[in-house]
Amino acid sequence: MKNNELIIQPGNEIVIENGGNSIRQFPFLSAFNNTILVNFSQHGDTYIDHPIDGIRLSSDFGNTWPVYMDNTDFYFTAVVRLENNDLFGMSYITTRIDEKHSTCYYCISSDNGINWRKFTGTVVFPEAQSSLASSNWGGIMFHRSLMQMSDGSLRGTMYGKYTDDKRYRCLWVKSEDRGASWSVVSVIAFDCTIGTEGYCEPVVARCADGSLLCVMRTGSSEYPLYQCRSLDEGLKWTVPEMLPGVNPDDALSVDPDLCLMSNGVLILSYGRPGCRLLFSPDGNGSRWGHVTTVCTSKTSGYTGIREISPGRLLIIGDKGSDWLHPTEFGIWGRYIDVRRSVD
Repeated sequence: MKNNELIIQPGNEIVIENGGNSIRQFPFLSAFNNTILVNFSQHGDTYIDHPIDGIRLSSDFGNTWPVYMDNTDFYFTAVVRLENNDLFGMSYITTRIDEKHSTCYYCISSDNGINWRKFTGTVVFPEAQSSLASSNWGGIMFHRSLMQMSDGSLRGTMYGKYTDDKRYRCLWVKSEDRGASWSVVSVIAFDCTIGTEGYCEPVVARCADGSLLCVMRTGSSEYPLYQCRSLDEGLKWTVPEMLPGVNPDDALSVDPDLCLMSNGVLILSYGRPGCRLLFSPDGNGSRWGHVTTVCTSKTSGYTGIREISPGRLLIIGDKGSDWLHPTEFGIWGRYIDVRRSVD
């Protein structure tokens, strides 16, 4: 695909994980030079205490995926490389301690993801979190984004509900002790009138201008994505808006992901229906366009997107979650080359 700004060249689909009859769904993607990690759920789309989930690891830019591992509380929603070169992986799931406290689960690897040491931490909330009658899961979960700031602290995104919330809210949280304790910095977005679910499944990325951009789900396949921005490292956020520059009907989705490429183009992956990409040439999300479909077959619509080498993206997805009853579970990937037309 060529236009007056970008040249977008999707490649063939590859197999990352062939699950057969075993559940493989809702993948997350992390990339660090030649090391690429794909985390996925191996349990049904329900609340299961301490589920066993899995990882596929590539050490050659995704050409091969020889390493598979699974463990309890091993569903990394985000992985970040720390300043000492360790990898820090944060589990999606939290466990309720009491109304204002939850246990979180994280792992640290000193050998690029081959071996992981498991730890537990504590999240403190300023208000009472909601409770789940069917499980001991916490009412607010980690999701998608994690970054180490210039002061050494970790910052990330969570979403869930306080006791009186009718719909979800998105939170910006921090840890100043390498994940042992977490506190809420700010509310990214909350509105009990938005969509069918409120703001949920957030992703935050650093933009070309240094701001933080958050894109969020508001419902399922019939409700558009929203975005908001912070100019002060997450202390305050702008009022959410639908994605500028794109027809809302082209931005219906669950679980978005963001990636700022080395050439300054900001990429948004999203899905349901199918899996698609949007591009922001200015690198800031001030205008989206160039809708590109990368998957039309059965899938949950949950994706991950990362630049694995200059100008080359890897997008991942699944073959459908358990409630879609796929004929075979698995995680697929697809390389996409993106460059500016002027280059």
